[in-house]
Amino acid sequence: SLGTVYSGTMSRQQDTARHALEAKGVPADIEINPAFNEYDFEAILKTYIPMVAHDHPELGIQDGKLHSNPRQFQTAFEKAIGYWIEQKPHTQKPFEGWQDFTSRVRNGLRAIATPDREHVTVFTSGGVIAVALQTALGLDDDKTFQINWRIHNGSVHRFRMGRNGLTLMGFNN
Repeated sequence: SLGTVYSGTMSRQQDTARHALEAKGVPADIEINPAFNEYDFEAILKTYIPMVAHDHPELGIQDGKLHSNPRQFQTAFEKAIGYWIEQKPHTQKPFEGWQDFTSRVRNGLRAIATPDREHVTVFTSGGVIAVALQTALGLDDDKTFQINWRIHNGSVHRFRMGRNGLTLMGFNN
């Protein structure tokens, strides 16, 4: 049983949920919950990539060419995420910080993982899964984002909520 099915408000999360439920022949009854939305990676890139380029000229980041080199993009993105986690000051329009993001996700998980629900299914994104992994495994922020790169698109992760909190039961299935 999939139990109660949740999705973030993002259309790609809801579409994935609908397609998966249709493939299983299960009614597409999905509860939408913004707690399971991804972090705003576009705001992070817009805000922190110029700082990364300035602070790390050895990366050779050039405007408009970052996305053409996957390895360079990953290195720059990891550094930008590091700045976001550190809450490095910036002059861009305010957006959700790392601490607020992790709190939102954890609060969402606590709200749905209640004793009266044996099973729940969440269709979400890598950042949310990374926070669930962080919670279950006691990872620090840096390790959390290292494991975020290892999360496969379309993968299934199983967790169990028990007396001692969230436990990881399966990863990248």
